[in-house]
Amino acid sequence: MVFYNVGRHPLAGLAAGFAGVGSGFTANIIVSNTDAVLSGISAEVMGTLDTAVTVTPVDNYYFMLVSVILLSVTGALITEKIVEPRLGKYEGDLQKDFEPVQSIEKRGLRNAAFAALAYIGLLLIVIFWPDSPLRNENGGMVPSPFLKGIVPIIMLFFITVGIAYGITTKKITSSKSIPAFMGEAMKDLSGFIVLIFAAAQFIAYFEWTNIGTWLAVSGASFLENAGITGIGVVIAFVLLTAGLNLIIFSGSAQWALESPIFLKMFYFLDYHPAFIQAAYRIADSSTNIITPMNPYFVIVLAFMKEYDKKAGIGTLIALMLPYGLIFLLVWILLLLVFVFLGIPFGPGIGVHLG
Repeated sequence: MVFYNVGRHPLAGLAAGFAGVGSGFTANIIVSNTDAVLSGISAEVMGTLDTAVTVTPVDNYYFMLVSVILLSVTGALITEKIVEPRLGKYEGDLQKDFEPVQSIEKRGLRNAAFAALAYIGLLLIVIFWPDSPLRNENGGMVPSPFLKGIVPIIMLFFITVGIAYGITTKKITSSKSIPAFMGEAMKDLSGFIVLIFAAAQFIAYFEWTNIGTWLAVSGASFLENAGITGIGVVIAFVLLTAGLNLIIFSGSAQWALESPIFLKMFYFLDYHPAFIQAAYRIADSSTNIITPMNPYFVIVLAFMKEYDKKAGIGTLIALMLPYGLIFLLVWILLLLVFVFLGIPFGPGIGVHLG
């Protein structure tokens, strides 16, 4: 609608938005649910080995933070130079009306912003307070209770912001309103809970049968004997994952399948599991927007038909293909830059275990 209202082709705006949330969803400025879910699976897999090496939600943070900037610029260039010129001038006559923003909603946003600033300010005070309980015994941050508890800290942040907005706009009228909203949210999480249960069972069976360890050791030995142990094998893993993502859309489900094999295999090749997880994430994200297995594919197609009645699955795939392929290429190049320049992928996280 933004593109449409400024006289640009609305499908270009739809493509840019879908590319951002579809192909670039794993890259975030703040630690997200994806970080928590994938690192949880990775930590569970590493826990089956006799090692102290684990993975935390912040272990890919530096890499993903840079990715936000790189993909934003890349997506803008693809939209400007490739997608919009191919679409041409929009000839539709769609008319949409918007409800005006109420003054109470503006006050809600203002108070939510104040609550966010207050929460962040209080958190910074606690972090930098002498002998803060959120820092480690030496006063450092890596590792620290703050990093270990980053998920509930972020959760409380959004709860604070949500309550501030809800109370101001009268959406929350009593303490009973909050459990009601939480109950509605749990309905949306039901599929995710079932998925995590299945992933946990899969990992448990892999551990019980030792199939994952056997495949990992055998695969590592084969690669070593073949002389394929460098960064090339990681790139091959990225391409394999990008291909598999076309038929296994769920990132957590696919990681639950791949991690028991590949994390162990690369562990025996002296690669840090957080680095391999980062390699997995760029592959898993890039091709999300070009597979009909994506459950949001149909939703985007429905919006697309509002502006172009003749649009179909082929139209949408053709529209999104430049984003998926170029994002994958650019992301691989960024991965190589981090590897060869020795830039940490997260706090204290390098390419190798040593």
